[in-house]
Amino acid sequence: MIVQPNNNYYNHSNIFNPLHRKEKNNIKNLNRKNNIIIIKKVFKKHHSITDILTIATLNISGLTGIKQIMITDIMKEKNINIMGIAETWISNKSAKYIYKDEQNYMFYHDNIEKSRSIGVGIIVKNNYSKFVYNSGSFEGRIIFIDLAFKGNNKIRIIQYYGITTELTAKCKKEDKKYTTKLIEIIKEGRANQLEILVMGDFNCDYEDYKQNLYMGKSINYKDMIFDKLENKYNLYDPVKLIYNISPNNRISTFIPKIKNIGQDV
Repeated sequence: MIVQPNNNYYNHSNIFNPLHRKEKNNIKNLNRKNNIIIIKKVFKKHHSITDILTIATLNISGLTGIKQIMITDIMKEKNINIMGIAETWISNKSAKYIYKDEQNYMFYHDNIEKSRSIGVGIIVKNNYSKFVYNSGSFEGRIIFIDLAFKGNNKIRIIQYYGITTELTAKCKKEDKKYTTKLIEIIKEGRANQLEILVMGDFNCDYEDYKQNLYMGKSINYKDMIFDKLENKYNLYDPVKLIYNISPNNRISTFIPKIKNIGQDV
């Protein structure tokens, strides 16, 4: 369910799954380069626009001026249509002026006004922004956009940023609040007949979760979100279709420059 591409651009980032499990056969092509997932899905025959949608996600650790330029450069170089970002560290007021003069992109952003340590956003190329008919967000950790194409093909793309600290009783309460809201947004999308794609930085270890399942061990509290998404809501990892990811063969999303530093995935 989780795409964990190898990332040399910024900090840790996880992409999440696109389609219902039963629709795997609809995927015609799936490829990965760096932190990019390319999903080619066969829509209904009425669909007249390109059926290739390139989506990526990054934890940028601060949307500084130089990173704003780097992100759009990456999007142009890799032909990315939609980019999700986590840890923007900017206010909603400041976000209004980012990419304001950039004619090729639309920027959706959310943060808590008194917090500069979080913030999530979605950058959409203008040729796809015209298909966005709805958007929403929650407390600087969740943001989503809904797109509608011809043939009544609709998709909800969700960018998520999970709790990073150790799960004390207070943090567990916060974590539950955000994961509950994430599930609520997924359920609402499903109820409205939207495809669901979830991406972002969950600050969890998906490989450890899968290993614990395989060995019959109990699931860690933070990893329960994976269990819900995968088993209750039938989301899956598209990268598993082409890559053998396991605890012994990890595709990490953060490679520290200094050795012996733990990886945050």
